Amino acid sequence: MEGVLVDGEILNEIAKIMGVEREVCELTRKAMEGKLDFETALKKRLELLKGFNNIGGMARNMPLMPHVCEMVKELKENNHFVAMITGSFDAAAKIIAERLGIDAWASHKLELEDECITGNFKLSFKDKADVLNSLKQKLKPDYTAAIGDGANDLNMLNGADIGIAFRAKEILKGRGFLECEDLKDIMQLFCSKEINILLDNSIHPVSHKLFSIIGNVEVGDLSKKISRDADVIVIRTKTKANKEFI
Repeated sequence: MEGVLVDGEILNEIAKIMGVEREVCELTRKAMEGKLDFETALKKRLELLKGFNNIGGMARNMPLMPHVCEMVKELKENNHFVAMITGSFDAAAKIIAERLGIDAWASHKLELEDECITGNFKLSFKDKADVLNSLKQKLKPDYTAAIGDGANDLNMLNGADIGIAFRAKEILKGRGFLECEDLKDIMQLFCSKEINILLDNSIHPVSHKLFSIIGNVEVGDLSKKISRDADVIVIRTKTKANKEFI
């Protein structure tokens, strides 16, 4: 959620109000970079934030990431199922999901007493990848795409057919994920069919479905003369991509 859908970290914003910004932000940074165990970092942050009583108000007022509303709307209009899997808490996640009209969401459970943070919580899942796998089994989608920005998203991105590292922390870079800085690019990737793609018939059929996500796919023998226009041509080494071919 935070870092992809929400522009900022809710616990960090609470920390500013509580006067413990430096300590909490440092714990958040270490967790995002994989330098501190997620559960340990969460426990230490909540200890510092005990007594705060307006997490719902924070979630209602947190700025959303630029273009996120348009992205969710476009994805749903193109018949994609949109789920939010967050390491944040139900008291905030429910509100963010409602603000964006998201189909389903999963988060951890925060213990409140008279609306105040007690420091106690319950993890709803061990890894975001577990929730993704559960959704796969339930929905049986044609493919899955996951978007994340930090260490806690790593296994989820690996478990999706398409993993997208959005404004990624260093730990996600160079791992073969699509790296993206603007949610508009993600929206265009999954909602545009204007790209014409030619696939050589030697390319494994499993890739046909994946390429069809981003455009109109045609399969043929590309070692022979091509008389069709295309934006993208996918070949193997048997086809010589020399000047004449291009």
